[in-house]
Amino acid sequence: MKNRIGSTEFFSVEVDDAKNRMYTTFHGFWKEMSIMDDYRTNLHTAIKRMKANFTLVADLRDFKTLPPELIPKQKQCMEDLAKGGMFKVAVILPASAISGMQLKKSMTDTNMPERQFGSVADGEKWLDNAAATL
Repeated sequence: MKNRIGSTEFFSVEVDDAKNRMYTTFHGFWKEMSIMDDYRTNLHTAIKRMKANFTLVADLRDFKTLPPELIPKQKQCMEDLAKGGMFKVAVILPASAISGMQLKKSMTDTNMPERQFGSVADGEKWLDNAAATL
């Protein structure tokens, strides 16, 4: 069962303790650093609830591009997840091709253990299979 950690008009962060899985959903255009700061605060709270080798579903279907000044903070968030014990991430790709390219660059720069999907169901299936091999 999912438990909400935090939510705004721009994001939600949830955890499923039984699956040792985090869920992040992103919406719209994050034009201000305060949005990223709020997200990172909620992300840290969620990471503290996770056990080692947790998995993540990152739903970016409704996400737009980030302004250049927020990209370093985005990469910090990705590094926080890795340091917090994340095993794998299923990335649900944004509808925007530009957003997708920006995301792929950040993923490559931070060596995220990710795979990209067109639906949450496909991402969940992959993560369930990956977690079963631990």
